[in-house]
Amino acid sequence: MKRLALVLLLTTCAGLLMPGCEKKPAIAPVQGTVKINGVVAGGIDVQFYPDHKKDTRGPRSSGVTDENGAFTLKTDTGEEGAVVGFHRVVLDDTRRRVAQQGEMPSPDDSRIPEHYTQLAYTPVLIEVKPGQPIVIEVTRP
Repeated sequence: MKRLALVLLLTTCAGLLMPGCEKKPAIAPVQGTVKINGVVAGGIDVQFYPDHKKDTRGPRSSGVTDENGAFTLKTDTGEEGAVVGFHRVVLDDTRRRVAQQGEMPSPDDSRIPEHYTQLAYTPVLIEVKPGQPIVIEVTRP
């Protein structure tokens, strides 16, 4: 009887430690719009990073806005959408003016203020919920 109990205990423990057995995070489709000072913005790279401080775990999701400022997210693992939960959002202007050789880059070369482009400083925190469209408002002085 003791031997059977030991075998069951070891089998259970081994099953819990096997790779791939952890629970997969819930993914929800995500569509949204980016606006800069109230005007829709095309050509904006949108990246959603799960916020571990708010217990959201899973792959990053990203997309690029079209001419109407609309985007659809896709995870780095190829799934449509983003992990359900809280995300820090990083934005980058794919149409920023590139400084020519000998020129110094200027903050005015991008439509997105610099703090939105850095994960540690972005002011955008969004909760992804199933069926909820997202609007990201960027304020540029």
